[in-house]
Amino acid sequence: MTRYENWLNRLTGGEQSIYIVAEMANAHEGSLETALRIVEEVARTGADAIKFQCFTAEELLVPDHKMYKVFRGLEMPWQNWEILIKNAESHEMDVFCDVFGFESASHMADMNLTGFKIHLSDVPNTTLLKYVGTSGRPILLSTGGANWVEISNALETLQSSGASSVVLMNGIQRYPTKIEDSNLLRLRALAEHFNIPIGYADHLDGSSPEALWLPYLAVAVGARMIEKHITLDRSAEGTDFYSSLNPDEFCRFVQSARSVESALGSGELSLSDAEDAYRHDVMKSLVTNRAIKSGETVSEKDVTYKRVDAKVTSLPLSNVTGRTARHTLKKDQQVHNSDLNMTIFASLACRVHSTRLYAKPLQLVGDRPILRHLVDRLNQVSRLDGIVLAVGEGKENLVFAEIAEEWDLPYVIGSEQDVLERHVKAAHLVGADIILRVTTENPFVYQDNLDDLIKHHIDTESDLTICEFLPDGTYTEVISVSALEHAYKFGEERHHSERATEFIFENPDVFKIERVPAYDDLARPDLRLTIDTPEDLIVARAIFDALEPEFGPIPSLPEIIKYLDTHQEVRMVNAKLHSTSSKLWN
Repeated sequence: MTRYENWLNRLTGGEQSIYIVAEMANAHEGSLETALRIVEEVARTGADAIKFQCFTAEELLVPDHKMYKVFRGLEMPWQNWEILIKNAESHEMDVFCDVFGFESASHMADMNLTGFKIHLSDVPNTTLLKYVGTSGRPILLSTGGANWVEISNALETLQSSGASSVVLMNGIQRYPTKIEDSNLLRLRALAEHFNIPIGYADHLDGSSPEALWLPYLAVAVGARMIEKHITLDRSAEGTDFYSSLNPDEFCRFVQSARSVESALGSGELSLSDAEDAYRHDVMKSLVTNRAIKSGETVSEKDVTYKRVDAKVTSLPLSNVTGRTARHTLKKDQQVHNSDLNMTIFASLACRVHSTRLYAKPLQLVGDRPILRHLVDRLNQVSRLDGIVLAVGEGKENLVFAEIAEEWDLPYVIGSEQDVLERHVKAAHLVGADIILRVTTENPFVYQDNLDDLIKHHIDTESDLTICEFLPDGTYTEVISVSALEHAYKFGEERHHSERATEFIFENPDVFKIERVPAYDDLARPDLRLTIDTPEDLIVARAIFDALEPEFGPIPSLPEIIKYLDTHQEVRMVNAKLHSTSSKLWN
């Protein structure tokens, strides 16, 4: 039984023991002799395990990255790692290893490792996660700088692939790493949310007094594994010296009563500012493995995760594979949504049931039902590939299936109450990457800016994009289907209602939300143009009856606003009704 297995058994039995990992990192400077000396010193300290970092520069960074040559110089031959691992075993220490790609992982898998560690860089890298998971070994998963949805996905991938156990290791490395960056209470939040062992990877200045006692403060809030850097001589200022302890210091972790309050953090799952900055420093982006021609379909083998000297984008692999390239992409080029052809559909949730106004989408405004008005306006959006109806179950809702067939629109039928599920099913039916969510009681939706809104959504790699401050009932939400899937997967029952994007708005640290302000002449949230009550219907009919003869079947939003401003008697019919449609946005 390894020390790790013994520790895990004690932990599951309720014994709150601490597992100490000595992190060698790159303190070896590429020298086997130096690395062997560090192993000997770690064995003397009584640490439970030593941890190495094994990588190739090629799998970690693109060749033109400013740190490429530095990491290339720190590489060691594979046979050296085998010597080091055997030496650590001779001292009855466990051995963990950070791996940063398939090449390093496959070599380490052939050696007698206790387990792997996954760096923050590769938390979204499902290909690597699956591979190390299938080894059946324990996995230490970095969580500092990863949001809780990313952690959930990585944990699910590792466990479903066969990882024997997973420990979540929180902590970030900055230069300097300030004591207030520690965010120790996040350890408690992670422990409560995921209900698996939690550890702390400490990176404070090794020369500071806090470096000796802060790890044990982490223990007080839930950490049961402590990872700490070690070097032979910190004064030599070699690679990774900054957060390292000298061997004699490694033996003397003690408690202290000073400077602890600022280290506690918020205790929330959301990322701190420092974690967010760290994330942007080290997170990998999807880049091409080869040159891809315009029109070629991108497969999983065509892309990989590497660090780039550019703004990090967190495109999931599933968002890229299966799409075609809009233009030629060079090898090692960062992949953006704008590089790919994307399928975009409007998803309209339809049902007749309503406690305030029955069959709202079928109510007539002029000579057409509200739903027809909506479809006609959306058909003016050039970036839209089509419209799909998400129809609720039940005989009374079959009229919408008949309408879809009559109007030659695709449709799905799903749970009447679970509107979010219907939108996800609709997106899957038509293979959409992005959907426009428009509620079906809005005949005056503002379609003129939707092409620009879609472009902004794609260019900014957003999860949800909205145009704020428009009149109630004229807005559209542009949503990436992957974000909608996450909302469906992780949201509670209340998130599955007609307020289908509520989960996204509640988690702004997980999802990127773009808020585009309306033009000044259209920024009129005081106006109510939705149709949810009989009073709303009276107003809509009055508007259409007045404007249709002069401006045609699709009067513009500026014309509608002008009409309401000059006909207060119409505007006042529903002016006092409570507006809820944009409540989530503000």
